[in-house]
Amino acid sequence: MLATGVRGSVTGLRPVSGPFAGPLPLGVALAVLLVALVVVAAPIAVGHLARLDVLVARALLGRAESPSIEARIGELVESRRRVLDSVEAERERIERDLHDGAQQRLIALGVLLGRTEQRLLTDSPDDPAVELVRQARAETRAVITEIRDLTRGLRPPILESRGLDAALSPVAARLGIPLRLRMVPDRLEPTVEAALYFAVTECLTNAAKHASGAACRVDIDLVDGVVRTVVSDEGPGGAVLRPGSGLAGIADRLSGLDGLLYLSSPPGGPTVVTVEVPCAS
Repeated sequence: MLATGVRGSVTGLRPVSGPFAGPLPLGVALAVLLVALVVVAAPIAVGHLARLDVLVARALLGRAESPSIEARIGELVESRRRVLDSVEAERERIERDLHDGAQQRLIALGVLLGRTEQRLLTDSPDDPAVELVRQARAETRAVITEIRDLTRGLRPPILESRGLDAALSPVAARLGIPLRLRMVPDRLEPTVEAALYFAVTECLTNAAKHASGAACRVDIDLVDGVVRTVVSDEGPGGAVLRPGSGLAGIADRLSGLDGLLYLSSPPGGPTVVTVEVPCAS
């Protein structure tokens, strides 16, 4: 009918037989012609509109070409890097001061208290001061343990001297987790190493808490300037990235390095945490 109507409107010829024989009303002819134009022109119009939309999007969202803006972005990135490096250096200094200063003095105090306790037990075993000295020794040992835990949370010395491989193995041993570690790069930037250390430690701690006895695997690769770390365990799964959780804190810390954290933990497992951090070395 469409073809017949168009032909009749253009040439004035009408079929003499068939379902479309006879004169075609003017309104119907115009309607048929309009439909034909829409059918032919619509794809062309849509194509041009799509190209126009792409051009507008590029103009609005495209990267600025101003050299001053590019230079400013570079300065901000470098400034953020220097701030992160200074934070790591300050954390390392605090750890060193605690380890070599307060911790050593407390150890010496514990030794003195031990000698005092032995002297009292020898001279006056029934003296009430013996029990007070014993309590003081116990409190000193507890404070030393807290300082060791604190310094371990700041930045373990073994991380600086021997790298991630040597620093993560004691963590797994302390948590009692069967760990398989594969690390391709030997050493990374200190800031990146620290971030990855705390990220992997958090993942292993969660595995020990929620998937006790499950085997864990850590794979660290450096590809095209990006360190990709995958931590997986064969636990029950169901982990969620909640605000305020340890993993959320790790994600916030990674954001300062332009790093990303991905979590996959379906019910029944496995739980896989992937961390990607840009790294120049």
